[in-house]
Amino acid sequence: MADIPKNMQIFDLVTLRILERLYEAFPMPIEITPGSIGIEITSDVATSDDAWSAISVADATLPWLANEGFLRYETVTNVGTFREVQLTLKGLSILGSVPLSITQSEVPEPIIKKVKKVLTSGAEKAGADAVKAVLNEVFRLAMNAPNILSSAGGISV
Repeated sequence: MADIPKNMQIFDLVTLRILERLYEAFPMPIEITPGSIGIEITSDVATSDDAWSAISVADATLPWLANEGFLRYETVTNVGTFREVQLTLKGLSILGSVPLSITQSEVPEPIIKKVKKVLTSGAEKAGADAVKAVLNEVFRLAMNAPNILSSAGGISV
C-alpha cells in the first residue's frame, strides 16, 4: 500500500465500513461515529499520530459521502456522531447493482458481497488492490447511477 497516500488508504477502508453498516441496517437509519471507525481500522501497533490521522480522515469521509449522494444524515452531535444516517437510493442501487457489461449467462456478484469479502480479511490484511478494486467499482457505478436510475422510471438522484 506504499504507492497510495495514507489518507486514501484510510478513506477507502472507512468508506467500505460505512457502506457495509448502512446496507446491513437498511432501511432503518442508524448512528455512526466515523472517528470510532478510524480507530477500528488502525493497527494495534500504530502510533498515536497514525491513530489521530485515521480519526481525522474518518471524520471527513462521511460528510463527503453525503455530499456525493451515497447517504444522508439528519444531524451531527458535538462529539462527531452522525444521527439518522441512511443510504440513499443511489447508494443502495450501487451496492446491489449488477454491472451492465456482464452477460446473462453469468451470475453477477453484488457489490456489497465484494465489500464484505474485503472487510472480512481485516483492515490490516485487506490488500490495497482488493480495496481499490471494490471502491473503483463503487465509484464507477456511482458515476453511471443518474443514467441507470433515470432509465428505471424517471427516478432522479
